[in-house]
This record gives sequence, structure tokens and C-alpha cells, in this order.
Amino acid sequence: PRLRLLKRLTVRLDAPRVSVPQKVLNAFDIVAAVPETDDAFRAACSCNDVDLISVACGARLPFSVARKDVEVAIKRGAAFEVSYAHSIGQPRSLRHLTATGLRLAALTNGGRGLVLSCGSPDAWRVRSPGDTAALAAMLGVRNTDGVVGASAARAVEAGAARKYNAGADDSWLDGDEIKALVEARPSGKRRRRRK
Repeated sequence: PRLRLLKRLTVRLDAPRVSVPQKVLNAFDIVAAVPETDDAFRAACSCNDVDLISVACGARLPFSVARKDVEVAIKRGAAFEVSYAHSIGQPRSLRHLTATGLRLAALTNGGRGLVLSCGSPDAWRVRSPGDTAALAAMLGVRNTDGVVGASAARAVEAGAARKYNAGADDSWLDGDEIKALVEARPSGKRRRRRK
């Protein structure tokens, strides 16, 4: 297997819409949104351009996580990212990580579509896949291996389908793989730019 480096765009949302030009979105493999308000969280969950909804757990969330919004995001193929780096550097924030992780694990039916990531530039905070799986088990995730691999792959697949629907060429997947991803993804118009 060959190694593929992916490009990620992380956008902080404080407005009820994602205002990034489509040309910029097509340049990235994964588009992540960090919502900062209730309206921004709702917009991130329903926007077809967002592949990963990132939730920083260092402090109390400035928005409420509603079941309806989470179901909309999961249905359209997005994933939720919970970063654990803040709880390693500051043990006091472990309770915020636990509360948010338990809530998201419950709302995603045992962690389906939940990604645990470090979220820190410091290498000493990165944990092994086994440690991350143990943290996922503590948060109530049923498939602990999924938070390390399958859910992250789901976000990458959502990004590939998003780029295909927007008409962007992506040479790292062949045509059959892209068609299977687009057919599996329930939402979004299928349009292809003509050459």
C-alpha cells in the first residue's frame, strides 16, 4: 500500500453558513468545520461541503449538541472529530472531554462516525491507536477500532464524493471507486463538469 498525504482545510464557523468559495473547497481532500455557536453547529451538520465536524473539548462547548443535527450529519456521510490533546495537557479539562465524548457517542449510536484525534502540534501528546481505542471505550464507543480507522476513512470518502459532485478531478481514486462512493452518499446533486 502506498502512502497518500491528504490536504485538510479547517474553518471556524461563527455564522450560520459556510462562506468559502467552491474553488477553494475543491483544492482540499477534507473540509473540517469548528462550530462556535448553535446556528454554526446546525449549519455544519447540514452543509454538504463539510466532511468533518470538529469539536474541541478543552472547555465547555459554546453550543448544544442536538440529536436532530447529529442525525442529519451522519445521514449525509459526515463524521465528528473529538480532539483529546487538551485533556492530556490539562487534566482539569478531562471532564469536558468525557462529557462531550459521552454525548456524541450516545447520539451517534455507539460512536458510528466518531473520530478521536490528538488535535495538537506537540508530538508528545499523540497517543498510540491502542490508547485511543481505550479512550474510546471509556467514552462508550462500541467499535473502538472504528474511531481510529473506519470513521476517519468515512470522512475521506465524504471528501472524495464532495469533490466529485463539484466536478473536481481527483486522480487518486479510479472511476469505479468514485461512483460507488457517490452512489452510497445519499445527498447532493450529481453533476460533472464537462471538459
